[in-house]
Amino acid sequence: MSTSVPPAHFAAGSGLLTTSRQVGGSLGVAVMAAMLSGARAGHPESIRDVWLFAAAVALLAAVPATFLYRKKPTEPQRT
Repeated sequence: MSTSVPPAHFAAGSGLLTTSRQVGGSLGVAVMAAMLSGARAGHPESIRDVWLFAAAVALLAAVPATFLYRKKPTEPQRT
């Protein structure tokens, strides 16, 4: 994170990252709680469905995350 934004905007970038993590986590918990509350009581399939949903979201998030990582440019070797 510290190298992906200019030093003058480090505080704003850090705040944006923290806010997006908090909002994403709370929305995920809210969706899974809604799935469980709407399910039939006493059926283990509802818990399995929530776990499958969480796994699918994690896999879908992993795909673009692999493309977001940027390697640092290498300096040319001095001879």
